[in-house]
Order: sequence, then structure tokens, then C-alpha cells
Amino acid sequence: MPVLAVAYPVLVHLAVIWPFPWLEWLALAVLSVLPLYGALRAGKYWAWCALIAALIAAVLVVRWHGAYWILLLPPVAIPLSLLVLFGASLRRGQRPMVTRFALLARGSLPPDLEHYTRRVTVLWIVVFVILTLSAVLLAVFASRELWSLATNFLHYLLIGGVFVAEYAYRRWRFRHHEHPGFLAYLRGLKPVRLR
Repeated sequence: MPVLAVAYPVLVHLAVIWPFPWLEWLALAVLSVLPLYGALRAGKYWAWCALIAALIAAVLVVRWHGAYWILLLPPVAIPLSLLVLFGASLRRGQRPMVTRFALLARGSLPPDLEHYTRRVTVLWIVVFVILTLSAVLLAVFASRELWSLATNFLHYLLIGGVFVAEYAYRRWRFRHHEHPGFLAYLRGLKPVRLR
């Protein structure tokens, strides 16, 4: 899965720069596999049927010169979905998304860290708003190459930068609490499921 997740933006960018039908189809094929990956590994019959249907549809989309339009959707849909998910977690009676992650990693949270995780949830909402809006604006106003460079590389760098900067700030700001090392922190996030 990590290999596919890294390969996807590279394939999309290559398909935008060199719009060869086989590259466009390959990008769409990887896009089709990503959401089905867990079910495919589990050998679910329905997932294999869905994948075959998606691969056939990808052939038709490429043949009708619609691959680029399909590839425009994930950079908008993914951050928008996360924006809705994180935003919904701030409703009354809900636990903020980052608080859930922190509780999974730590088991319990002191009040100051619990309050902080709510603010970090808001930070991620702002990031997802920026990513969604920039993906839409770039799709409408920028060249295909600039859109691809931004949504397939710069957006991921922004996410990584915010993630690392927040971790460093938290360790400094709450240095009176114990914090796992960065790699241990990442391993602690592995079982997290977004719901």
C-alpha cells in the first residue's frame, strides 16, 4: 500500500506531463486499487469485481480523453472529506479527531494536552480548507503542469511540514510531559482509523 500511495502522485504527474494513454490508464488503475486495497488483500470477491469494473472503466475514460478530468477529483475530494470528518468531530458531544489520535497513542491525556489537541484539530481543518481551495483554484486557473506539481507534490510537503512542525512545537510547549520519539510517535499512529 505505501508503494502505491507514493507511486500514485508520481504517475499522475507523469501522465499530465506526457499524456500517453498507458500512463493515464496506469494512474487511474492505481487510483482504483487504493481504496480497495484492504478488501483486495483480504480476498473479498466484491472488491475484485469492483477493481475489474474500474479497470475496464479506466480504459473507456482514457479512450474518450477524460482521464485528466477524473484525476482532478482526488486532490479536491480527499482534503474536503478530511475537512468534513475533522470538522464533525468538533461538534458538541463529539471528541475532536486529534484528541482521539492522542488517546490511542497515550491511553489518557492531562487536561492541558486535551485542550491542545482540540486546537490542533482546528489547525488541521484550516490546512484541509487551504488544500481544498488551492486544488480547486489551480484546476480552474493554472496550467495542468502547475496544478499537478502543486497537488501531487507541494500539498504533500505542506502536510508533512505541518505534521513535523506541530510535533516539534508540542514537544517544546509541553516539555513537562513525556513524549515518544518521532518514529515511536509515527508507529503509535499506525492503528488509527479515520471514522
